[in-house]
Amino acid sequence: MKEKKNYNQVGFTLIEIIVTMAIIVVVFSIAVSRSNRMSSRSNVTLTSEVMISDLRSTAMSALGSEQFQLQSPTGWGVQIESNTTPSSYTVFADLNGDRAYSTNEKLKTVILARDVKLLCTSFNSECQLTGALIFNVPDAKTYFMNTEVTAGTGDVLVQLVDNVTGDTKNISINTLGTVSPE
Repeated sequence: MKEKKNYNQVGFTLIEIIVTMAIIVVVFSIAVSRSNRMSSRSNVTLTSEVMISDLRSTAMSALGSEQFQLQSPTGWGVQIESNTTPSSYTVFADLNGDRAYSTNEKLKTVILARDVKLLCTSFNSECQLTGALIFNVPDAKTYFMNTEVTAGTGDVLVQLVDNVTGDTKNISINTLGTVSPE
């Protein structure tokens, strides 16, 4: 004679499956949240590194008296725009010697990474939302907003902030035009 199987004890109950799925969803959402924060931190770090590279390259163009559109600029600069959305900066050659950006002088414009904003540029302890940083060719001097960067004025400080995590990165440009992270 065959024995009858008790099917009530085989498999999982609906409650067990729901609890297991809930645990998986919670663990997955924590992992995704941490991944987004790490990605955001890397966004502000990567953006600052790209900006530092562009600033150093601009300074080297000035030191090497590099030509632009078959002309010899009086300086090379970066126009910083923190009052735009998204934040951006433009690398340019100062062809007319006014130490300011003109649209016909543009080499390239860089749009900052998503969720990263140029907070402000500090010079002489004043926060500026926009301004041109110039590395002059003839005298190898650095200017911000048409004012020479000296020991008296202090360094130019560019601040980047991640709008998601609140992380900040600072870039400093001193009187010799040396660009360094802080």
